[in-house]
Amino acid sequence: MKLNKGFIWLIMVSLFISIGSTNIHTAFADEADGTQILSGQSSAGSRTELEQNPVVEQARQQLQSSLAYMVKTVANPVFGTGSGEWTILSLARAGYEVPANYYDSYYANVEQAVTQLMATYNGKLHSTKSTEHSRAILGLTSIGKDVADVAGFNLLTALADFDYVLKQGLNGPVFALIALDSHNYDIPQADGVNQTTRDKLIDKILEYNRTTANAAGWTLFGSKPDVDMTAMTIQSLAPYYTTRTDVKEAVDRALVWLSDNQSAAGDYLSNCESTAQVVLALASLGIDPGTDPRFMKNGKSAVDGMLIYAVPAGGFKHTATGGVNGMATDQGTYALVAYDRFLNGGTNLYDMTDVELEGEPLRSSQNSRAMTARLLSNRLPTRITALR
Repeated sequence: MKLNKGFIWLIMVSLFISIGSTNIHTAFADEADGTQILSGQSSAGSRTELEQNPVVEQARQQLQSSLAYMVKTVANPVFGTGSGEWTILSLARAGYEVPANYYDSYYANVEQAVTQLMATYNGKLHSTKSTEHSRAILGLTSIGKDVADVAGFNLLTALADFDYVLKQGLNGPVFALIALDSHNYDIPQADGVNQTTRDKLIDKILEYNRTTANAAGWTLFGSKPDVDMTAMTIQSLAPYYTTRTDVKEAVDRALVWLSDNQSAAGDYLSNCESTAQVVLALASLGIDPGTDPRFMKNGKSAVDGMLIYAVPAGGFKHTATGGVNGMATDQGTYALVAYDRFLNGGTNLYDMTDVELEGEPLRSSQNSRAMTARLLSNRLPTRITALR
């Protein structure tokens, strides 16, 4: 059998990453005095260290129970924020076994919704919310569907209109960037509109940065950063952390602020969702949210903090005293998927270049090299300077 040269190259580099990763030296900042501690292990730690870390096993058990809970409670996934794309994304990125035709039923529901909504909103899924397109792209990409042909519609086209993306404030460019980068999608060229580019999205996101003497991050409203928006913004900027100095500087400042605002229990704002977004943000940067000393308070990590809200039988609560909550379950579960992928050396939750799309073989030289470049960047330490 004749193999594509790019695919062979991918295998060789991937083997190098797998075999040689334990020799990567990572510098961590000591929380007490800001000095660096040099570790001879990869950012995910050695297998022995992981086995000795009780939070890893607890997180993996909770992930399995929550994925099972999703399948049980979302029997007919649809297009939408609840019982929709976030459920599909979690299950697909975890590689969880779903019932026969589960994804096919979801896709049929999406096609029906897209056909109706595109007619209603003149070629868009919503009049002002571009995140409807971004969320659909993420869900469909995770199961290998062609987002440029959903019931005959290209879901990427709306994101080519920069003014439309900006109608939703910071949320628009953040999730447009995440969606477009999920499989290195080309942005369609659109006539008669303010053309979107990745640089425009990044520059606009950086414009939203709020930095004061005591805070640095992002927010939807006001002048003070909030945890959720800061963490989600970091997720969108993660692929550019090592290639754009302005991105790195903004993200580094935000990491300091997030570290300073972590509670003594390891969580954020006494709720699951805020904590989950931080866990995902850290994993996106190649930072271990279960062991990194910057995000360890009184021996409790950000993962420990999120597991405060876990329901052992499956799902997550919004607050510690509540019951299972749909949004908390979605965010808590996909954060655990991101953590598990980080521990296993996989691509980031939103980096789905490892997914083969319909009509676009993954083993082409171009895709192989793109995926390997991301694997390399994800495995190498991303922060080697002291916290302060």
